[in-house]
Amino acid sequence: MELIIYGTDNKKEILAKHIISPVRFDKAIQLMKKENIDEYIEIGPGKTLTGFIKKDIKEAKTYNIYNVETLQNYLKEAK
Repeated sequence: MELIIYGTDNKKEILAKHIISPVRFDKAIQLMKKENIDEYIEIGPGKTLTGFIKKDIKEAKTYNIYNVETLQNYLKEAK
């Protein structure tokens, strides 16, 4: 799996590639599992990515942050 880190100066290019390229989140999940990452935070509405993670890594600890209240709850729990 190739990991590419983009700067913020090429947002149009990033979005254009994202629209036409397949998203391989399954490979990203496996890489994170291999790296022993056990906590995941999904920011934004919905729980789609969290669902993918829970399916593949049952023991993973996941958090969904989608408003101020859920952010505050996460911050309290993360201490």
